[in-house]
Amino acid sequence: MAHRGPPWARQEGEARGRGKRARQEGERQEGEARGRGKRARQERADGAKLVVYITITRAVCTSSQVMHQVMHQVMRHRHFAPLLFVVLLASTSAHVPVFPPATSASDPYVLPTVTKKSYGVYGEVGPTDVIWLEMEGVKGEEMTVSLQRNEKRAVYDVAIWGEGLANVTCGGKNWYGWAHSIGGHFFTRNLTELPASVREAIASSGKDAFVLHGDGLEESEFEPFGVGLYWPLGGCKSSFPESSTYSMAIVNPKEVVASFSLGVGMVESFTLADLLLMSFPIYRTMVWGGRSAEGVLAIFALSLVLYYGFKLLTVGQASYSLVGGGTRASVFTVTLHLIWICGGAFFANGISFLIQLILCATIKPDLGSVVLLPLMVHTALPILFSLLIFFLYQPYGAWWIKVGALAAGLYMLFFGWLSFVVFPVVFLVAVTFHFF
Repeated sequence: MAHRGPPWARQEGEARGRGKRARQEGERQEGEARGRGKRARQERADGAKLVVYITITRAVCTSSQVMHQVMHQVMRHRHFAPLLFVVLLASTSAHVPVFPPATSASDPYVLPTVTKKSYGVYGEVGPTDVIWLEMEGVKGEEMTVSLQRNEKRAVYDVAIWGEGLANVTCGGKNWYGWAHSIGGHFFTRNLTELPASVREAIASSGKDAFVLHGDGLEESEFEPFGVGLYWPLGGCKSSFPESSTYSMAIVNPKEVVASFSLGVGMVESFTLADLLLMSFPIYRTMVWGGRSAEGVLAIFALSLVLYYGFKLLTVGQASYSLVGGGTRASVFTVTLHLIWICGGAFFANGISFLIQLILCATIKPDLGSVVLLPLMVHTALPILFSLLIFFLYQPYGAWWIKVGALAAGLYMLFFGWLSFVVFPVVFLVAVTFHFF
């Protein structure tokens, strides 16, 4: 007969078995509970994803419908987009902005070849000031002079004298230099209200003269190239009667200082130097328009710093240390940081023009279809380039990315009109290093 052991031993073994089975059952139930919780969390996550997906889908569909309704009338042909850009470009006019230094009757500021190149002359004229100018005329070629001011209400006059002006009447009606004319005529041959110094200069020349009164009351006009608002005051559109030098004097008949913008000529012509250095006069036109110099520069600097700062946050310090790794690696790293800083300048260029557009729209809500031009040229493309640099550019990356970066740098060099030429040049040099 087998030994079965004492009863208390059998009871202890059964108790241990029941305890083990209870623990296993508890672990099984706990595992099932964790599984149910995991499945519930997954279902909630999937549900949230589904809600986000549906929301995004609806937003995309809604925006697509809106864009379809807005663009239906213009996007009828497959090649209309570039045509639209060309039409917008052709429908706008741009003067080369200049800011004359101090002038005198014997040392006027000269505007050469105004029949081949147009100028926008900017500045301020007080009640005792005279701004002396000269322009070179060509017989039979168009003579156009338009008077504008900034938002601050003011008036000023422009005296013009030279060969054969006795027969010039400026078309017999007022011409403002914009896309319209109105009734009224701010042209006179009465010189009595001119300052004595101007009357003496006219008399000593022995030439014919007339005066354009810049006291019109027109609505503002939006200029898309420099992105600003101008209030037309008067103008003259005629032909030069002789090939000769014609003198002009900007004077102020009132006590309030006037911020003037004098458009001379209508032919759009920019030299490489004009395009390379355009950032500086564009910056000055923004200040002329009423913005503070500190405000314009602060927006640019803040945008650049934020861009570069966010870029530094996205990379590891060990991966892009400015020292170590040999000379070639150090040069590549330093130039990469310079590229990021220049990318920040491209971003700041776009943001600065966007702020300028917003400020213009607060004064003149309907900027017209020409607003698409600065939105594309001055805002969208620079910001797009900066984002591509932010996310894609690497010093050891594919060659086609570097070629694209060079193309973006060249664009910003000539059309980044608030990138201040230094940043595109440094960018191009830094990218070139990465080819070797």
